[in-house]
Amino acid sequence: MELIAPLPPPRNGMLEVYLRNTDDTVTVVIVPVSISGDTATGAYVSFAARDDGEHTYTDRAGTSRTVRRVVALTPPTLLPQRLDDFTIMLGALVILMAAFGVVAAIVARSKRQPSIMDGFEDDAGDALAMAGDADLPEDPAAAMAELARRSEDGE
Repeated sequence: MELIAPLPPPRNGMLEVYLRNTDDTVTVVIVPVSISGDTATGAYVSFAARDDGEHTYTDRAGTSRTVRRVVALTPPTLLPQRLDDFTIMLGALVILMAAFGVVAAIVARSKRQPSIMDGFEDDAGDALAMAGDADLPEDPAAAMAELARRSEDGE
């Protein structure tokens, strides 16, 4: 809707509504105030109408224009707003940034720093390799002392 204006007598109780169509043409719609609803300038609307010929008016620049005129038969129904290019691009950018954040988190997790426990696992494997098939005492404390002695001796 581009412009809403009340009509002068003898059409009291009627509104003259200028609509911009999807093909960028203008149509003048005569709407009774009683069925005009809560439509506002800039809203997208849908309604049933009958043809009422052509209408000539002078625009704000002083140019005389002739447009199609219709009379609304049903109350205008508000339609959802169209998405413009900026809104679509902004939405795509937000989605791409979220995807990049997820990928960055996955990569960061896969390249984590080694923990302190990683070193103990390697040392335990070295101790078992040094022990080889040699007999160790059954007592764990005595076995550890024997392994420490062998490590110092270089066996």
